[in-house]
Amino acid sequence: MQIMVPANCNGAWACYAWDMKDHIANIIDPSAGQIDEDFIVMMHSSTIRLLGLCLSYCVANLFTGWDLDLGDFKKVIRLSDRPCHRSDSGIYTLYCLKNFEGTSKIHTSEVSYTH
Repeated sequence: MQIMVPANCNGAWACYAWDMKDHIANIIDPSAGQIDEDFIVMMHSSTIRLLGLCLSYCVANLFTGWDLDLGDFKKVIRLSDRPCHRSDSGIYTLYCLKNFEGTSKIHTSEVSYTH
């Protein structure tokens, strides 16, 4: 089971997917390109921490006996095969939300979008 949340991070949209079974926090940033992964984690760290706190709060209020510590989740960067421009990141993030299956590559090259 995955819990997926889109969020605007530093002016571009990204998707955060928590894999509850494998304890992985996926950072899906379609505009990141081939940037250093440590830099991407740093860039998203405050957003994923805040979303994780909110998610833990929701779980604690909705479920009894489910002790969720998202801080223990391994953070994994999921890069797209064709990075997009920041101004197009919203539509690409929606595509990632719909099609992400936990694999290492996001195939955004299938997105056909013109403004």
